[in-house]
Formats: sequence, structure tokens, C-alpha cells
Amino acid sequence: SSADVEARKKGMGGKYFLTLVAALVMVTIFGWLLMVTRVMTLAQGLKLALLVWIAFTVAPFLSNVLFEGKRWRHFFITTGYYFVGLVLTTGIFLAPS
Repeated sequence: SSADVEARKKGMGGKYFLTLVAALVMVTIFGWLLMVTRVMTLAQGLKLALLVWIAFTVAPFLSNVLFEGKRWRHFFITTGYYFVGLVLTTGIFLAPS
């Protein structure tokens, strides 16, 4: 009903804000990880991004598909979002000056 839609819309601003904060935390921590592991090349950074993504995103979100009945499409959209964030962070931190 329209009341349900309006109720969902009401809290969206706070949800978007928390999503932004979480993304900034992820980018900051991954940037720190790139520095402490002394990753120097883009290829090394992308490899680290892939490994971090598999370990901390793919593995936990896989249970949503296997045990909660979420669709694979949802899995790929959600995990892909995190992968893009890691790849962009790698590019920002390791871009040639």
C-alpha cells in the first residue's frame, strides 16, 4: 500500500548516510592495508583487492544465497558493489603521480 511505501521512504536518508559511512570506513581501512603491505604496483593492489573481496565479501554473502534463498542476481550486485569500491581505492592509492 502507499502507506507502506511512505513508511519505507521515511528512513531512507539515514540508511543512505550509514551506507556512505560504511563505504568510507572500508576505503580507509583498505587504503591502510595497501600501505602496510607495501603494495607498490597496480597489479599487486588489484590482487590484494581480489583476495580481500573474496575473503571478506564473497564468503559471507554466499550464505545469503545458500541458506536464506536470496537470488544470485542480488549476490552479484551486492558483492560487485564492494569489489568496485576496492578496485577504485586501489586505483586512487596507486595511481601514478
